[in-house]
Amino acid sequence: MASNGDINNPLANIEIVGEGFDALGRRFIKLRVKGSGRDLPPYSMEDILKPDRLYRDLGDAGCKLFSRKLQSRLQDMMQNYEQIGAPSFSVVTRLGSFRNFYVRPDEIVGNATVPIEVALGPLDSTMLNKYRCRGSLEGWLRTVLAQEFVNRYRKQKRLVSLDEQAEEGVQFSAAEPAPVGPADGRLGAALDEALGQLASEDRLVLAAYYLDNRTLTEIGRVVGVHESTISRRLEKVLKGLKKQVMAGLVSRGMNRGQAEEALEVDVRYLQVDVSRKLQENRSAAFQQDKGSD
Repeated sequence: MASNGDINNPLANIEIVGEGFDALGRRFIKLRVKGSGRDLPPYSMEDILKPDRLYRDLGDAGCKLFSRKLQSRLQDMMQNYEQIGAPSFSVVTRLGSFRNFYVRPDEIVGNATVPIEVALGPLDSTMLNKYRCRGSLEGWLRTVLAQEFVNRYRKQKRLVSLDEQAEEGVQFSAAEPAPVGPADGRLGAALDEALGQLASEDRLVLAAYYLDNRTLTEIGRVVGVHESTISRRLEKVLKGLKKQVMAGLVSRGMNRGQAEEALEVDVRYLQVDVSRKLQENRSAAFQQDKGSD
């Protein structure tokens, strides 16, 4: 258990160990709770924006953040963290073989050239124990899930196998997808308003990364900063964009719960030309750089 170093300010017991990146350039932050022997995994931008697992891990390490104010302060601390120098570690997001090492559920075998942190996401530990590094994790997951479906079906049908029913001519149809209606018009209006308020350089970075599939290094070269700075800027812009959209939805009559639900809509149903909005006032320097490829 962590010590009660500062009961009145639990955040004082939380330290940022450093930052690292995965193969796709996504940024991760690693934390440590003072006095706790629990090794916390690195947390991605998605983990920071949807921090339920983060708070649960901290609680298991003996540092519980009950108030929204403390939780928000921790998110801001992680969001605004800027590391001087090279990343502290490299992040792998799958099990299996890499160039100089092999990642198993409970260990890393081999000689990695930099410290390695594993971020597999919320995979069930009992399922991970079934994995024995044969083939890819994706193939293993498909096998486990398919077998789980078969087991449940057999239990419901009193152990009559699918093969036996197929031989008898039984047809198995896919479940009908739930109907999806058009998005609430207020979401499109709030998003359009938020995009319109972005600074031109922020629009440049978003368009370059998400529309033009530019790497962080390429964007950094055009803007004149290091790729890690671009990664942090992307996180900050997206977080600010979400807050602005939430505020826009609330100002249009939604409560916070309705606004959170509205943000889960399929983007195909939004009545906003995001591409056009991000292209407005784009930097001429980037257009010239793009034309030189």
